[in-house]
Amino acid sequence: MKLAGLSKKYGEHATQTSTWKRAAIKSLASAFTRRRADPAPANTVGIEKLYSKIGQLVVERDCLAPSRA
Repeated sequence: MKLAGLSKKYGEHATQTSTWKRAAIKSLASAFTRRRADPAPANTVGIEKLYSKIGQLVVERDCLAPSRA
């Protein structure tokens, strides 16, 4: 469909349609490329809490191990 036909069909001025077309062509290539996003930063506070809890459980297990034997 021609530019004039598109403009008439959607009720926009030909200049606006042309501007949208240029913007689409300019950014179209990036729409189909995979972006390698930075990995999400690790939740260091949450990880530290988990390691602390693991350490606590290991100590408790080690303290209870001789009493089971």
